[in-house]
Amino acid sequence: MRLLQVALPLPLPPMTYLPPLGQEGVDGEEALGKRIAVPWRGEVRVGVVVGEGGRPSHALRHAIAYLDSRPYLRPEEILFLEEAARYLFAPLGQVLADFLPPFPELRHRVRLYPGADPALLPRGLEGLVTWQEAKGFDPKLLDYLREAGVLQEEVAFKEGRKVLIPPGEAAS
Repeated sequence: MRLLQVALPLPLPPMTYLPPLGQEGVDGEEALGKRIAVPWRGEVRVGVVVGEGGRPSHALRHAIAYLDSRPYLRPEEILFLEEAARYLFAPLGQVLADFLPPFPELRHRVRLYPGADPALLPRGLEGLVTWQEAKGFDPKLLDYLREAGVLQEEVAFKEGRKVLIPPGEAAS
């Protein structure tokens, strides 16, 4: 069982997660340094894969999705952050939060996989046959549906605000 060490920009050491469902075969070196969306206390947070390993447990949760096709941080940059954490006597997550710019907000949408029977869901969840914002659903329910293999998830960075400058005017 492959385990990922994920540093979240919080005053914590790296947390252990299972790879995203369907991506368990991604080589650890391929995952190292990538940003990843993970469930954290009822919401979805962005972290960085800083290593592999950890203690297997039945309570481990699957990460939701890798957010980068290529690593966001190179191995030597991760080593630098780890060394800075040791030098500063600070958790790696705190160093990550202090040294890197904030990660953009996420848009997290969910739906049942096409072909999944919505009649098996508790009353009131029939709307999951189409894409819905995940914020309105109980995180434990989403975990349950994720583990059952019937939840399709879409995670992406929210679009930032764009500033339009009229032609001929230079920004000063």
